[in-house]
Amino acid sequence: MTLTHGNDPEILDGIGDALHVEADRVEGIAGTGTSGMAVLVESWAGPDLEAFDADWRGARQRLDAAAQLLRAVGERAKEQAQQQREGSGEGGGGKGTPAPVAPIKYDTPPDSGGGSRQPQPEDFELTDDYTDGAKIPLVGTEWVPQGVSFDERTGLYVYTYYHEDQDTAGKMVFADEDGNIVSDVSLAGIDHYGGVYVNGDRTYVSGDGQVQIYDTQELRKAGVCADVTPIDTIPTDAHSSVTVHDGHLYVSQFLDETHSEGGQRMEPSRTWPARGSMYKYELNDDGSIGDQVGTYEVPPKTQGVSFDEAGNAYFTSSYGRWPGSTSDLYMVPADKLDDWSDDDATKISVPKMSEGSFIKDGQLHQLYESGADKYDTPLFTDPRDRLTVHDLRK
Repeated sequence: MTLTHGNDPEILDGIGDALHVEADRVEGIAGTGTSGMAVLVESWAGPDLEAFDADWRGARQRLDAAAQLLRAVGERAKEQAQQQREGSGEGGGGKGTPAPVAPIKYDTPPDSGGGSRQPQPEDFELTDDYTDGAKIPLVGTEWVPQGVSFDERTGLYVYTYYHEDQDTAGKMVFADEDGNIVSDVSLAGIDHYGGVYVNGDRTYVSGDGQVQIYDTQELRKAGVCADVTPIDTIPTDAHSSVTVHDGHLYVSQFLDETHSEGGQRMEPSRTWPARGSMYKYELNDDGSIGDQVGTYEVPPKTQGVSFDEAGNAYFTSSYGRWPGSTSDLYMVPADKLDDWSDDDATKISVPKMSEGSFIKDGQLHQLYESGADKYDTPLFTDPRDRLTVHDLRK
């Protein structure tokens, strides 16, 4: 597309303003639809719900792409209006020699059906900056937070906990950004519950060398203090965290350099390597877990793992709970994950007692257990009651 109103900057400005208005309208439609879907899933259950939700998510992506395109063309029109004014030699709307008019470039061709280019690994970076995120539910209670995820359909945060006095007692809650609990589910069958990941209609919870698979809709509608039976429980080679990326499930290992792989304390001369392992499993179409198809190294004492949209991996490693202890967040480039060294990774410090994490829209949301009643002593400092949010987009 090329704009040809060379002698009329006012017309170009008008086009730009009109396109911005249309972009706002499209974004408003997308927002209204998302809010409506969140209400709908609370009251509608049936075989058509999943298909309807998938159709809406596809429509939402196309609406977002259309709004982006309208806004980009509007900006270009206004830029060309200014070029015309500068070319006229008077900085205004008078006639003169028209400035050259460059074609407007689209990230997505107008006839492509929507969407945008695929994110690339170099589009992301890890810096020291972060902001406060969602409020963590159940802070100051006997429940110790371990895992965090996000339910795209309802817009709710999902947390897993273990009980400070009963490792076999677990809890999962769905909560809004202010920490208000919408659904509260009792978990059982695993010792020391760890990570959680919501992957559409299946939710995965890890702990004690196992991963439990739940029907997400059953969890959403459970109410308060409800019991939900997992669809299946699968043995895995690790359990400190669980995540899903690119159609595969990943579980990571918390390995202390002073402990053996089986958890028994070893003599210093017999210690295992400091790094732990992350295992990659196939996910079948029905959400069941298939064969193990990959193994990767992770930092020592890894508590959380997540992937950005381009496949870069982020590992949270927590080194203790006492004053002076640290937590680190690593970013390992996608093309280095198979065999990475410390020189390949970007590492920053984060507040202590970090746990699970998830990434949404290029932002990493990091959970902490320091606000639990278990650690409410003078020895354990700097409790947090909110997630930290790290913007990874360049």
